[in-house]
Amino acid sequence: AAADGGEGALAKVVAEIAATRQHFASRGQARVVIVLVAASPVLEDVEQRYALVVQRASLDPRLASLLVTETDIALRFGAERLEGLLLSEARAFFEGAAAWSRKVLETLSPQSQAELIIRHGVKLAFYTEIADPGAPALKEYLTAYKDLSELAAFVPADRHPEVKSVAELLACKVCSLTLASSPPADAHSSLLRHLSLYKDFAGPPSAAFIHLAWLARQHAFFAAQLDLVAAAEAADASRGGPFARSAAATAAAAAAQALAGEH
Repeated sequence: AAADGGEGALAKVVAEIAATRQHFASRGQARVVIVLVAASPVLEDVEQRYALVVQRASLDPRLASLLVTETDIALRFGAERLEGLLLSEARAFFEGAAAWSRKVLETLSPQSQAELIIRHGVKLAFYTEIADPGAPALKEYLTAYKDLSELAAFVPADRHPEVKSVAELLACKVCSLTLASSPPADAHSSLLRHLSLYKDFAGPPSAAFIHLAWLARQHAFFAAQLDLVAAAEAADASRGGPFARSAAATAAAAAAQALAGEH
């Protein structure tokens, strides 16, 4: 709220910004976005003070945002701009982090490096999907899935459930995005590869029933996605016609069979 105050308030804001940037500077790759909140309804005056703060604090305009709480229209506009800024910076941060984890972390063990690469890759895919839920997002999810699959071979049995949880998340994203842009057969092939890769990741013997339930859940998710495609595009034979309906029935049957094996 000090953004719409006098000279003393302005100096206080600049000092707080400097302290915040210094605090986060020790965290290496941290990216700081400064948000100045003002309650004044006189927008022109607020914008002038905001520009003055940006100048005195030597802020990068791309990493700063003004949020005016009055009027409602100004608040909505500022919130939308801030949301776009945060998402853009989050995506840029994880792009850099993903590249850094692949090129710089050579001193770590291969497994530790792979885990970090996957963590960064999943987050990069998530923020890419928000910005563009199409081919770019699908590419990032496939990259993260590939990295996870390469790591999976070195993971002990007691960590199989952890690996499968991440694999399920990524496979579901790949399936949904593939169905949105390609024939169901492409997504079905992806599902079969996914199940083939993880069918033996049963974990400890005591957790066998959990593994069967996990397998069933993969089929059930795909069947539900195909039902959505068939309902939305029933007239389009290439995406929602006979194949989609028969594949949905097959996937549902496989899910039921796997659940039966659980008992």
